[in-house]
Amino acid sequence: MAIVDDDLGSVATVFELSRAAGRRVKGNIGWAFCYNAVAIPLAVTGLLNPLFAAVAMGASSLLVVANSSRALLDD
Repeated sequence: MAIVDDDLGSVATVFELSRAAGRRVKGNIGWAFCYNAVAIPLAVTGLLNPLFAAVAMGASSLLVVANSSRALLDD
């Protein structure tokens, strides 16, 4: 990030944004890992309908994208 104003308070905002982005990334990775840890074994063993698995994977991806697009300072 580049700070282009004379306000040193912007430095604190940069660090706050960085921490919020890190939390968001970790949350998205955690969600995706948990989904895959449950859904993939169920699909491989035939306990999960392939069509439902495909739809659920798409929904999982959309949830991650939607979570990523939220404003960072709203946390």
